[in-house]
Amino acid sequence: MLYLSKKDLLDLLDCNDIISAIERAYDIQDKGNFIMPDRMHIHYDDNTLLYMPCVIESSYATKLVSVFPGNKDKNLPVVDGIVVLNDKHTGVVNAMIDGQVLTAIRTGAVGGTAVKHLAKEDVKVLGVIGCGVQGYYQALFASQVRDFDEVIVYDAYGYNPLFKETFDNLSIAGSPNELVEKADVIITATTSHDPIFDTDKVKGKTFVGIGSFKPNMREYSDAFLKHMDHILVDTPFAKDETGDLKLPLEDGIISESDIQLFSPKFLEGTVFFKSVGMALFDNVVAEKLYLKAVELKKGIELEA
Repeated sequence: MLYLSKKDLLDLLDCNDIISAIERAYDIQDKGNFIMPDRMHIHYDDNTLLYMPCVIESSYATKLVSVFPGNKDKNLPVVDGIVVLNDKHTGVVNAMIDGQVLTAIRTGAVGGTAVKHLAKEDVKVLGVIGCGVQGYYQALFASQVRDFDEVIVYDAYGYNPLFKETFDNLSIAGSPNELVEKADVIITATTSHDPIFDTDKVKGKTFVGIGSFKPNMREYSDAFLKHMDHILVDTPFAKDETGDLKLPLEDGIISESDIQLFSPKFLEGTVFFKSVGMALFDNVVAEKLYLKAVELKKGIELEA
């Protein structure tokens, strides 16, 4: 059994490889060649525990993940966990993988895949609201698929130092509204329970919503949704899991027919892609990194 640590995963990281794995996941989802039960949520206080299994043709993976928003005040990771990757035919555990970094990588790649297929080729300014670990990986992957002249960021609580280390074209917005008005592509990665901007200057832009993953969490307003030409989700149950869609659906602001399942094709107009993630993403990315680790002899061999 191979253990892949945070350092191992970062040593193995190739953004384009991981985006290819996410594209494979969408193809698997489209063809129905997977088994993925609804993920189990355990909520207490503001914290969430998630149990996420998935079986594909070549392997199965189970992610155990914790989301503790209050950890940002304790200088601890908000998202943590472990992924177990098994051989599909024998059940043998092939790998145990750091779930914090795997989640950041695969979610960053989900956002990057959306930007790759939905954003215009000539976009010049990337905006990121929510600049913790996840915001950083969103910016990293988005910058692999488009040549941005500027990366604008905003966070009310502080900035991951990797932003300054990685992006020499970085600037800080004075407010979320300012960022949205200046950027061509906007990615939000917050844990907000209320919409985070209210400007209506959104026409022709591409929005990627990553942060809201509970029915009472929202990053986007009803007024924002009314401006959208296209609303896309990464998985059908997103409309039930995120307050960005569940609440507007209940209030009649949008209808089920307004929401499409993501497919890798460009759409003209103003586009909102909403991701809540799924175990299928974890499985294909875990498998990709495991196979690469075996090839390059990375990781630590553990006795069964």
